[in-house]
Amino acid sequence: MDLTVLSFENHGLVRVIRLGAKAALPAHQAGHYALLQFGDHPARPYSIANSPNHNYLEFHIKNGGHAGGSTFATTDLKVGDTVIFHGFGGNYTSVPDCPRPLILIAGGTGLAPMLSIAGASFKSNPTRPVFLFYGGRHASDLYFDARLKEMMKLHKNFSYIPALSEDLVDDIACGTIGDIAMGHPDLLSARIYVAGPVDMVRTTVHHALAKGVAPDVIHSDLAAMDKTQK
Repeated sequence: MDLTVLSFENHGLVRVIRLGAKAALPAHQAGHYALLQFGDHPARPYSIANSPNHNYLEFHIKNGGHAGGSTFATTDLKVGDTVIFHGFGGNYTSVPDCPRPLILIAGGTGLAPMLSIAGASFKSNPTRPVFLFYGGRHASDLYFDARLKEMMKLHKNFSYIPALSEDLVDDIACGTIGDIAMGHPDLLSARIYVAGPVDMVRTTVHHALAKGVAPDVIHSDLAAMDKTQK
């Protein structure tokens, strides 16, 4: 299926891209990825950042500094260009009828699926508490900081907790985001989602299990990430 670039915003090394189609888009679940092909580069999965709708798909794509589809998408892609869509996938999806609070833990562009899951929760259960822990090494890594602060104003049940592991910035916690999230008082009663760099995801999941969180309420793509690295 051909998609068209509707718009994009640049946030440092990350480009937020919206894609649409002439016909209604097929439905996806919050947390899904889409398999996208940019130019002549091989198709690869990109997490969807918006909650399900039939109008557009949003992606947060980082320029990794090497040749490939992501670099093409963040440097050469223009509004009106065609992107080939090969379908949705992923087992990392929201559970809309779950009454538990949500603890969302993200690093880097792992923020994208968290935004989708949070948005879906706002629609299905507008009073459920949603806690988003978002971290990086440097202040520039928090590329969506201003937008997340706006979300807190719009949704009284939404809390945004940023953290930096290297830079020291006023009003931002210092430390790794997984360690900071593990101190949340609702940890054992929440449903937890983790996304970001593979080492961060692995460490955070391990710590959550060690804290006594039930495995069936911890969601990550760790198994798929480990398979990709083999």
